[in-house]
Amino acid sequence: MVKTVLRTMTCALLLTSFTAATAADRGVPVTPDILLSHIRRNAEETPVHPRMQWLDNGRRILISTVTVQTQAGAGRGQFAEYVPLSYLQRTVDVRTGATTDIGVGYDPVVAAQADVIAYHPEGSGGGRLVVARSGGTATCEVSVSELMSDTTGIEAVALAANGGHIAVAVGYGASRFAAPAAAPTNGAAVRVLEAAAPEIWGHNVAVWVLDEHCSDARRIADLPETRIGRMTWADQDRKIVAATATPVPGKGFPRSDLHLFDPATGQGSVLAANIGGQGAAFLQAAPVGPYVAFTYDKEGLGYQLRKQFAIASMADSRIHVVSMDPRERPRWLDERTVLADISGAHPLTRRLATVDIEGRETELPGIPANAMPSPDGRRLAWLDIDLYGAASLSVADLRKASGVWQASPRRQIWKADPPLASYARAERRFVRCESTDGVRPEAILVLPLNHDPRRRYPLIVDLHGGPRGGLDGGSHGAYTPGTILSSSSLEHDMWAAKGYAVLVADYRASGLYGFDAVSRTGEAYAQDFTDIMCNVDAAIRDGVADPDRMAVIGHSYGAYEVNWIITHTHRFKAAISKEGGFADHMAGWGAGARTNQLATTLYGTPIDNPDVYRRMSPINFTRGVTTPTMFVSHRGGALPGDLYGWMYAAWREQGVDAQYRIYDDPNHVLIGEADQRDQLYAAISWIDRYLIPERAEVVDETP
Repeated sequence: MVKTVLRTMTCALLLTSFTAATAADRGVPVTPDILLSHIRRNAEETPVHPRMQWLDNGRRILISTVTVQTQAGAGRGQFAEYVPLSYLQRTVDVRTGATTDIGVGYDPVVAAQADVIAYHPEGSGGGRLVVARSGGTATCEVSVSELMSDTTGIEAVALAANGGHIAVAVGYGASRFAAPAAAPTNGAAVRVLEAAAPEIWGHNVAVWVLDEHCSDARRIADLPETRIGRMTWADQDRKIVAATATPVPGKGFPRSDLHLFDPATGQGSVLAANIGGQGAAFLQAAPVGPYVAFTYDKEGLGYQLRKQFAIASMADSRIHVVSMDPRERPRWLDERTVLADISGAHPLTRRLATVDIEGRETELPGIPANAMPSPDGRRLAWLDIDLYGAASLSVADLRKASGVWQASPRRQIWKADPPLASYARAERRFVRCESTDGVRPEAILVLPLNHDPRRRYPLIVDLHGGPRGGLDGGSHGAYTPGTILSSSSLEHDMWAAKGYAVLVADYRASGLYGFDAVSRTGEAYAQDFTDIMCNVDAAIRDGVADPDRMAVIGHSYGAYEVNWIITHTHRFKAAISKEGGFADHMAGWGAGARTNQLATTLYGTPIDNPDVYRRMSPINFTRGVTTPTMFVSHRGGALPGDLYGWMYAAWREQGVDAQYRIYDDPNHVLIGEADQRDQLYAAISWIDRYLIPERAEVVDETP
């Protein structure tokens, strides 16, 4: 029979409500067709990119506001077809709040101590770079095709703090994903894998240095079989530090290193080896002195799960500080101190701390975690983006008194309304409970439109993929996309308009509650189960959710969690498991003929630890299942060894309703318009069939 996991859990419901735009009469309720139209237009859900940068010695702040997208139908989401989003680069005067528009483009970099900006113009595809001033005047432009032939575009850009030089990493050589040659009509179409054959990318990178006028171009370094994710100028603009990635034969993730280049001589060296896949997530040099801060994983894990950072010295290549786990986005406050985020599942729940070069950490209460210090360390600026997409930019003075950093009251200098204000947005709340081992997993509870506190509502538990990323949808800023289409937060408002509550739950496998909290003995899914059910039970005790009408849905790693949940409890009346057909770790470890480096780091190999992998396979727990389940896969799903095919057969063998939908779309997130429509309406029909939202239970509160 299904093993129901029963554990004693104490849950303390911690609510933070966002009610500024929740009334149904303030907008149009979201229908399935409205949601599909919104995704098809590739429309943004926040008015500004979540990152901002100081410019011109702290006199201005650069923000990237969203423009109307002209490229439609390409889909959105982490795995959708790549579309370079365009933003209007805009500066805000810190003293007056006056704004100046620079130009349309993306990925801007700034000179912290000078009035110089560089960005990719719209439609360039990364092949051109524009250099401009904060007044809006473009000073020069460079095309990488003029620097070298066979280029694949710009990979990274860094501006010297004084604005005098630009470092540009240019990819060249064959594309990693080159189309295969056509098979001869009279011969076999065969691909042979040989263990002795080295795994290569066929991609190289060159580092160029130009002056602020885009001239005097010098090619100072070449790195074969390498990509560069990030670069920064260091040591008062005398050195360049780059985070690189190179393939590792047979591994699922590349190896990352920090390289140090002397632009005057072209001499290069490795500053820090095997820093983990987080190396490209952040990289910044101290304003004075030989130190550089970067995201780091002491085990060299190529997957961003540990979420540490380190400080290394360019003088002796020694790593001086490794942060507590987990910490994110270190940025320099002065020559010996960095600000760092204390991780949370969502940007709005993260906290801020200082860490000095000796490793001492002090939390700064009352200051948002995304605050950025000015180049002189005397001010902080931060962008607030709420759960509905409204944004504001604020500044505060910063000083150190008696060894303690203190910030003055905030002063708002810019704000923008949410792009989705015309729709009826459901009320959203942060909830947090206490699970096991002191872990307090976070979740977002989306209430039904016109929520009546006397009623209980059917609940949809929505589980994100990754598992990294938490509740902010990766790089989306503050909004959390729904699981069915993995593209828009309006998906949750659509369910709310139909009378559902939605619980968007995080779990410890995201790495946001400490890497050591993730089990290495095959109990990871069992621990995630308690984390998820902890917040489910909190929603029930709060009187929102009807415990007899609950469904669970998940995408990718979230679908792995769904597979575990429905084989370990009878509490859910319906389930949708999407793109989790490789969740049998025994077979999934070698999927694509590559070892899974994340699984190997956590659990060892299935060759050495087969019992650990067997304990994590839902195949071993399918006897007695009762939850009607829809399995969804993209092209290639119905293949030998397919977990979904196995589970579908097991469901039908036991007389449990099941559906297996396989789409020809090769993407991990469906991007075809017809496929998206079919998937959405099929999911709605499946959930409605078993939860019947119209039958809301009235809670009798009579004493």
